[in-house]
Amino acid sequence: MSKSNAINNPVLGSFYMSAGMAGYVVNDTLVKTLGGDLPLSTILIVRGGFAIVFMLVAIIAMKQAKHWRTLFTKPVLMRACFDVIATFLFLTALFNSSIATVTSMLQAVPLVVVLFGVLFLGERIGWRRILAIFVGFSGVMLILQPWSSAFEPYALLVIGVIILVAFRDTLTRKIPSGTPSLIVTLANVVLVTIAGSIYGAFKSDAVVASDYQLIVLAGAAIFLILATLSVILAARTAQISSTAPFRYTAVLWSLLSAYFVFDQSPNTLAIIGIILISLSGIYALMRTA
Repeated sequence: MSKSNAINNPVLGSFYMSAGMAGYVVNDTLVKTLGGDLPLSTILIVRGGFAIVFMLVAIIAMKQAKHWRTLFTKPVLMRACFDVIATFLFLTALFNSSIATVTSMLQAVPLVVVLFGVLFLGERIGWRRILAIFVGFSGVMLILQPWSSAFEPYALLVIGVIILVAFRDTLTRKIPSGTPSLIVTLANVVLVTIAGSIYGAFKSDAVVASDYQLIVLAGAAIFLILATLSVILAARTAQISSTAPFRYTAVLWSLLSAYFVFDQSPNTLAIIGIILISLSGIYALMRTA
């Protein structure tokens, strides 16, 4: 196997992660506004079509087309496959749950990444970090609240997304340094769009988007590309433990989006859950044992 990227710049990596989280929330907000008007297949196909065109233009402009063969390498394709499944689960949850609920639950990803670091990267953790992981997952339960009327059943899908995204981010560190990040991003976009097309053909529910919807999806595609590229750069620029805490910036943006765009806000238990996930995740990642 080719040697993985050895660059470690925590400051730059943290900036990339923060930018990526902001981009994802903007993309999610734009897509969610269309969730009641367009089927999932149409959103994936149209947004993906725009994203592929934008990506190809960027790759050609930056003279990285010569690396096209790396698009078909095993770690790149495996990463994209994880993202395909995670995208379907995430968007289904997003369309049927609060954006703040879905995004806040996703902040448990770094906790799972810590576990995966032990399982797949040979890292070691002590009992305090293990306890922090359990506290974080108790926060997930406080956000879900399966015992109350506030329970959003579709939010359960986010648990699957958490595991898939953790696998995806861990695998990113295994991609050889010679593989351009734009190519890795293109692989994700292409596979998700193909999956959306197959899903649309199977469901026979694809429709023609209006001019306004096309503009919104084009904007979503731009932010999705920028966010995906930023997260890939974060994973390849610095160690996971130094960049993962900056995922929590997504919570602020999602709460603002939920309140100002969708007139939604979490209840007290959910807010406590968000705090538990954030604090336990940062603690688990900053501990050295």
